[in-house]
Amino acid sequence: MKDLRIFSRVFLWILFYPITLIFTYKNLDPGLHIKFLALCICNFILLTYLIITRNKYQPTKILHSIINNKIVFAYVAFLIFLFISALNSRNNSDALIELSRFISYLVLIVFLTIIYINNQSTFLDQIVKIVITLSFITVSLSLFQMITGVFRLGFQNFNQLYEVHSIFQHRNLFAQILFLSIPYTLYGASFTPTKFWRIFAKVVSVLILALIIILGSRAVWLAFFTFFTCILIILVANQNLRKSVSTILKSRSLLLIILTSIIISSSFFIYFGSFNKIELDDEYKELLNTLSVTDRIELWKKSFNLIKEAPVLGHGLGSWKIEILRFGNQGLISENNRTFYQRPHNDYISLLSESGIIGLILYLSIFILLIQSLLRNLIINHSKEQVLFNLLLISTLLGYLTFSFFSYPKDRVIQNIYISSTIVFAIIQEKKKYSFVRLNKTFLYCIISFIIIIIILFLFLSYSRFTSEKHIYTIHNHKNSKEWYKIHWEVDAAKTLFCKLDQFTAPLDFYSGLASIQMGNFSDAKEYLTSAINLNPYHVDLLNNLGITYMHNEEMENAMKMFRKGLQIAPNHQELNLSLAYAYYLNKDYNDALIQLKRVTKLDSHPIYRFLIGELKQN
Repeated sequence: MKDLRIFSRVFLWILFYPITLIFTYKNLDPGLHIKFLALCICNFILLTYLIITRNKYQPTKILHSIINNKIVFAYVAFLIFLFISALNSRNNSDALIELSRFISYLVLIVFLTIIYINNQSTFLDQIVKIVITLSFITVSLSLFQMITGVFRLGFQNFNQLYEVHSIFQHRNLFAQILFLSIPYTLYGASFTPTKFWRIFAKVVSVLILALIIILGSRAVWLAFFTFFTCILIILVANQNLRKSVSTILKSRSLLLIILTSIIISSSFFIYFGSFNKIELDDEYKELLNTLSVTDRIELWKKSFNLIKEAPVLGHGLGSWKIEILRFGNQGLISENNRTFYQRPHNDYISLLSESGIIGLILYLSIFILLIQSLLRNLIINHSKEQVLFNLLLISTLLGYLTFSFFSYPKDRVIQNIYISSTIVFAIIQEKKKYSFVRLNKTFLYCIISFIIIIIILFLFLSYSRFTSEKHIYTIHNHKNSKEWYKIHWEVDAAKTLFCKLDQFTAPLDFYSGLASIQMGNFSDAKEYLTSAINLNPYHVDLLNNLGITYMHNEEMENAMKMFRKGLQIAPNHQELNLSLAYAYYLNKDYNDALIQLKRVTKLDSHPIYRFLIGELKQN
């Protein structure tokens, strides 16, 4: 048991530190796939340790506690439905990856519960210290970015704050992580046993709150509003809780933290100019207005049209980014045909589109049961420490559900680890309500065998996807540098059962087809692009290039069919309009060719455009 305690003190550090801090610029998404790989490695380490020390804990008792928990039951029901949804998906490789991530979170919940169910104080103490130190590291890096950017150059517009994202992919993701850290740092500021950790937690809490205000992530601001509103409503509704929290507030630590963070953030804006005097450049104004308001609303409207087609079961896991293309890109930033949306920037719309109303209900049921469990323990608990921590967790969960309206935390590893840790804490608190019975050995061994198999499978799957993403990154580099002859090998290396599309929704065979076109091999290009069109029949660049191969093979009817289909999706696509104009010219439909060519307004220097202008004037 001593070994188990030592490991329980170490493992959370092993889990949180690498997964939070690791990233790579050798993937198009610097954090997603490498963090999933790190999670699978951690699960494998946990599995190995628990097998070695299997006689030092009570698996039957603990598994019974886990299986009987309503939150876990809802989670399993959600996973079963996701599995059905994955079978129904056009994008089965991404569906498999997403399903495996959710299963990995559940495995982590099971393992952490086994380790910490009899070490509740250790779990809370360790996770609080880990979050405090990790927050200090990430906040320090963001302050360095701010000093080298904003302070050195002067604060000219909010665009500069997008460069303040610490080690995360972008500012909004960083702000979400800061928000999810609040319960742990505020708890640590009041109740960690040593003075050093309390002071350290107070400093980190001040920096976190000040940064959330300064960074200007409106989704997190709304989550913050929900956070404080929830606390006020609970305290107003329950007199006993009000008394408990009032004794905590008498120490004035929390009030001092909030006040100091407001002073720091206000000083920042006062020093660099008032809110009303901050000047935004025209380009950033356009980006802010379009991307955050008009663009997102238009994207949601198109998503609701998608939802109407399959409201109960959805279109299948991972399918939104393909199916949404059918509704065109008019009125969206993607009308530039360089931007391809992976998500609707709303977890609930994403779930409705891919898994239908059933999937959304099952997903929300996990949070409803989790909040219910924490609320129940909040009311019956007489410990000030537990009261505060449960209250902070409930408010944070509601804040998480708030910024899920405007973002996609469901698809991010770090956010889900925070949610998984909260579920573990809830299960640990409820362990005494069960009357433990011995599980059937056969049933127990089946569960253990299943967990072993999926952990080994997911370790292979996550590594395979990570290496595929490295090859995809190289493919894009070769494409940008026009090294077409190198692309075929990279595509063959990247393409697996677990990876068939890149994050721009382009099938990998598209790049082989594009390379073949550039090298003049149109018969191979046709083969590659025909294969790619089966995976994503709505990708406009794919439709254009397949049409070009048909045109070179003198299949004019098929070529025009591809061009017209592409223009239904993207009417202003310049290359598609030029390709169709050229097809009309080759078909001797000169009037139609001239009409189509008039829609080409940005390719004046293109050789085919110049050729057609000269030829059509003569005809």
